[in-house]
Amino acid sequence: MDYDDENEFNTPIPSPPVAYYDFYKTSGTHSAFFTEGPSMTRQEFVEECDINSIMRRYEQAGCGVNNLPRDPNVVPRYIDYSEVPSDLLGYMTLMQDSEAAFMTLPATIRREFDNNAMLFVDFASDPENLDQMRSWGLAPSGEAPAKAQEPEPAPAVEASEPPPKAV
Repeated sequence: MDYDDENEFNTPIPSPPVAYYDFYKTSGTHSAFFTEGPSMTRQEFVEECDINSIMRRYEQAGCGVNNLPRDPNVVPRYIDYSEVPSDLLGYMTLMQDSEAAFMTLPATIRREFDNNAMLFVDFASDPENLDQMRSWGLAPSGEAPAKAQEPEPAPAVEASEPPPKAV
């Protein structure tokens, strides 16, 4: 191909399309928001949400579980979490296993809870429902277990006899 030197440099090259303000798409109408009437913001939380007061509380109390505000009526408890799953897959497996265990219950019992395992757990966790759980055979009977008999003490060995030899 043979190029014409004059035409090569004199022909304007179209610039690529530039999308100015691509991030700001508008339908052509002005979308400013103006409040009319009283503000709906609850002003009683101003002090609680102010970053300066949050940082002041942090500097005074420090950070950690012992410094968290808690209900004084709740007694702290120690709970063994060693058997709790540590990842999402473990929790999903736990939920599937519990759902499968719920589905092994008789259909009449599941119908009472609309086939919802969570409703059943709420019901079974309430001590007032213990009699109903017993009638379904899902809780131990109200009888106290028989106390195991204490083993009889071994007869005293007289000191004159030599101890038995190990074989």
